[in-house]
Amino acid sequence: MLEVVQTSAEVIAVTGEPLQPGLFAWTMYFESGGGVRQGQFSTRIAGPRGQGRIQARFYRTPIGASLGVGFKIGAEELTVYNGMYPCP
Repeated sequence: MLEVVQTSAEVIAVTGEPLQPGLFAWTMYFESGGGVRQGQFSTRIAGPRGQGRIQARFYRTPIGASLGVGFKIGAEELTVYNGMYPCP
């Protein structure tokens, strides 16, 4: 997932390169049971020009899975990835 963020032109435009992920990933929620695994977490990411927060949401069942990754700067959130989990 971090590779997807590090190659995002929108994220690099805000932060510059190189990108440094935060030390901790904060879990907003996590659920696992009955064949369903879902959750959401976030971490800070920074570069020489600025910083923001990565937010990842995932959902996985025996019949399908999805992953959404956003980059939040203040009140604005950019979609970095929205698709299959694991991502390409």
